[in-house]
Amino acid sequence: MASMVRTRRIFMKAKLRHRNARPLAIALMTMGILGLIIRFTVKDRWSVVAPVFYGLPPLVVVVAVTLSAGLFALRRNKRLAVAAFAGVILSVVTWIHSDYVHAAARNRTGEEFTIVFWNIGPPAKSKEAFIADLKQANGQIIVLAESGRCDEKARQFWTFHFPGYHISLLGGGLTLLSKYSISNATMHKMGPWTRIGVYDLDTTFGRVSIVVPDIISNPFVSRRPYIDRTYEIAASRPYPTIVLGDFNTPHSSALFADFRRTYHHAFEEAGDGLITTWPALFPLLALDHIWLSGHFVPLRTQLRRTFRSDHALVISDVQMGRARE
Repeated sequence: MASMVRTRRIFMKAKLRHRNARPLAIALMTMGILGLIIRFTVKDRWSVVAPVFYGLPPLVVVVAVTLSAGLFALRRNKRLAVAAFAGVILSVVTWIHSDYVHAAARNRTGEEFTIVFWNIGPPAKSKEAFIADLKQANGQIIVLAESGRCDEKARQFWTFHFPGYHISLLGGGLTLLSKYSISNATMHKMGPWTRIGVYDLDTTFGRVSIVVPDIISNPFVSRRPYIDRTYEIAASRPYPTIVLGDFNTPHSSALFADFRRTYHHAFEEAGDGLITTWPALFPLLALDHIWLSGHFVPLRTQLRRTFRSDHALVISDVQMGRARE
């Protein structure tokens, strides 16, 4: 008798789950369609839909639509299953087109240097954990975000581990390690959570400006004023300029229109593989970018993924080139 009761309960639960499959499949399919529509139309131009654009990156859409197709197939709803599988194909193509880069190799003809950017925020608890990866990157210009307190103790730490580097600690977690001398360093603050560091470096090929934004991560706060301000500061520099940092904004954002007109995106033009940097080991969004003014040519850009941080390490080999007209 007891076994019959248990069997009936199991049967009823399975039947209930089967009934719930259809609304769940419809919800997932709707979410995927919404993500694709916004991606192909307004993107994050309107602040009201920007959180949806950020929250439904291509890989999330792929997963949602694939689950939807599986649930419709389970329900034996052939029409919706076929429509969902067509959506799977479209979403996979969108993901590959958006997030996968295979740039042609470039000839190395001039003086080269390597730029490194890494947001070294959680999960690692100690800066020592990052040293081996940073040294392996072998950058002449290394910029770190969320690097902890910027005090004399931190200066001694970086001086010990990177002898021969000039060090600038602007506060707010921004750290610059440079093989080239640092002639100026200023901080622009925008509210409590966004800061933009500006540095001038005296290199062997002339003076270069470095602009480092660390933009608020709240998806319900518009990125437009922060990205516009970053571009305004970069455009005002009288020297060849490199803009790199944690924009907390995907590379496909409509808000990068000004940058795209006058700057090179280092990974888009010289990368190979997934462009997405966060989360490092299951990357959904490209939040960390290196933009180069037309004076520079990106030769090779790579991402290094590690469990030490939730952001991938961005490394770009660059050389001087002709300025864009």
